[in-house]
Amino acid sequence: ISLSGIFTLLTISIGCFFLYHYQNPVVVAASRTFCLAIFAGGLIGYASVFTYIGEPNRTVCFLRPILLTLSFSLIYL
Repeated sequence: ISLSGIFTLLTISIGCFFLYHYQNPVVVAASRTFCLAIFAGGLIGYASVFTYIGEPNRTVCFLRPILLTLSFSLIYL
């Protein structure tokens, strides 16, 4: 769980750095939209780990497979 939190913060910081340099030629050449989709998929994947903590209820059990599927779909777009 702590690794997921660390990687979530790392992904957010890289995403902020990426957005700060949004007009940089290197970022433009890397296809900004696809890179942001990959960052979003990584964040959703790391955040989905936290759905496995605590007592499962109807909402959490509904969200688990959706979040994992969505994260892998965005990462491997």
